Amino acid sequence: AELLDLIRHHYTQTGPTFIHDRAHALAERLRETPEDRERVVLAWKSLGVNAIPVLQGFYNDASLAMRLASLEAGAYLGDARASRSLEELAFHADPSVRKRVADALANLPQSLQGETTLRRLLDDEDQSVRIAAYESLAEIN
Repeated sequence: AELLDLIRHHYTQTGPTFIHDRAHALAERLRETPEDRERVVLAWKSLGVNAIPVLQGFYNDASLAMRLASLEAGAYLGDARASRSLEELAFHADPSVRKRVADALANLPQSLQGETTLRRLLDDEDQSVRIAAYESLAEIN
């Protein structure tokens, strides 16, 4: 299902600035329409690793929605730098944010910082966060 979603959001256009321009356009779409978060994240993922520099610009954005969406896409694309910002969000008051952090960290199996954060989330007060952390740790062995 995830592969089909990525294929649906894949761009076939090319050009020297296409990925950069599209990644920024997607960020603007997210700012204007936060309910499109899932579609924007899928589209960022489909742009591939060349979108990482643009995504990194949003890792510390003032908007939590923008910050978390860019970190999810960055982690999926293997950007180890995302683990630092995800670690900060692991202490967010909202358990749904902490759960998304745990889910995103499964995409960074080589990150010691990510693994440490996941182990810390195993003791979270919210059961859904603990389960997400456990599942992510199991996925990365």
